[in-house]
Amino acid sequence: MFGPCRTPTTIATLQVFQTEIMESIAEENDVLPQQSPTNLTPVFVYGTLCAVPLLAWALMGDASQTDAVKKLIRPARVEGFARYGIKSCDYPAAVKCEGSEIRGYLVTFSNSSQRKKLDDFEGETYSPTHLMAQILNPNGEASGQCVDAEIYLWNGSLENLTMEPWDLEGFIEERLEDWLDLFDGIELVG
Repeated sequence: MFGPCRTPTTIATLQVFQTEIMESIAEENDVLPQQSPTNLTPVFVYGTLCAVPLLAWALMGDASQTDAVKKLIRPARVEGFARYGIKSCDYPAAVKCEGSEIRGYLVTFSNSSQRKKLDDFEGETYSPTHLMAQILNPNGEASGQCVDAEIYLWNGSLENLTMEPWDLEGFIEERLEDWLDLFDGIELVG
């Protein structure tokens, strides 16, 4: 384990915080442009970056910048893909899988530096791939709006996958604080 011990109060606070963020994002962002103001293709995130403080760290260099990040994301889903755990890792992989869907966030970018930071965070084990993402309404249902986006697909061996669904709530509860502690004081260069 990296960093200080987690307490039930801290874990519960993170879970409530994540739920509040999801609700406020859906309420605040009634209109989403097809592309970000920078004309960069939005990215659908589905794993550890759905923990908004971690996404804030990746994009802004500061995990406390969740209000700024909330303006860049919308709840969304993609069909024809599944999210699995990776053996001995805290993070998941997305792979093509007919009949499955993944829920996550559609991220638009304020500048090209943010996109570069996301590319660097994901690394070479993932390949950006074009797809259509469906925007979700506040009830978690498809809004009818689809957006051209990219997703970071796993390009490693399928043998490295657990073939078990990856659990965001489990990550937030058990590992998020450790990740934030690990990255504290570090900033991605974009």
